[in-house]
Order: sequence, then structure tokens, then C-alpha cells
Amino acid sequence: MPSPPPFPPLPGSNGQPTFTFLNPLPRLWYDPPTVDGFRISIDAGAFTEVRAPSMFSNLAILVGGVVVDSDLDAGESYFFGSNVGSFDIVGIRPLLDPNAPGFSTAFPLWLDFSGTPTSMQWQALMIPEAPTITMVMLGLAALGFSARRKSTA
Repeated sequence: MPSPPPFPPLPGSNGQPTFTFLNPLPRLWYDPPTVDGFRISIDAGAFTEVRAPSMFSNLAILVGGVVVDSDLDAGESYFFGSNVGSFDIVGIRPLLDPNAPGFSTAFPLWLDFSGTPTSMQWQALMIPEAPTITMVMLGLAALGFSARRKSTA
């Protein structure tokens, strides 16, 4: 499997949080801006394979909300069953500076699919980090405790 080219295809239209690749071709690296995760779908055909980029590990692949691979590491592939027109990939945590040159092309995914789609959509998924979720839960618990103390006083 070749490494990603220096300039893999970028989205044809950038309507954050959705990125569109027009007339995508199979067996290529695709590279939208990096976020926490993506829901990737094509309008015709089905995905057959996804390959993780070199600087990432512990990616999770979900199909229909079900985790089908929880530990996709650099250079590894996941091979889909039949008729998978959409999947999620989460756990994208680059160790890169967003201001560094080349950051916008920091997360290329190698994709293979059947059929002849006219577009491929990458819907950005914003997934909070575990520490953020913990802090929110602690804050809500503190508010609840404070409200309860005021109501009993």
C-alpha cells in the first residue's frame, strides 16, 4: 500500500461541518480538515476498505452506530461487509499544532468502494474528550448538590 501523496484530494466544497468530495474515485487517499471524527457516506455503491493514516492509532470504526473495530492503528485496514454506504470514524487525536504548515492535510484516509458515486460526504463529528465529559459531570453534580442544600435550608 503506497503512502499518502503529498497533496491528496481535498473537498470540492467546504461547507463546515460537512465536506464534499465530488466524483470520488476508489482506492485513493482523501483528506478533509482534521476534527474529532467523521461520518463518511457515498451516494451510490458501498465502502469495501478504509486504511488508517500513518500518524494515528486507536481509531474506532462504527457502522450503524455499532463499533466494528475499536483499535485501527497506523497502516492497518478495516474491510467492510456488503452494502456499507456510510460509516463513522472516531478517535482522531492528532499530535500536531493546528498552526503548523500542512495541518490541513494531516488526516488522509485511504478508501476503497464499489459503484460510481457522484459525491462523498464527510460530516464532522465533534466528540468531547473524556476529561471534558468528566468536568461537565462534576459541574452538574456540584450544581445539583448546591441546589439541594438551598432547598433544605
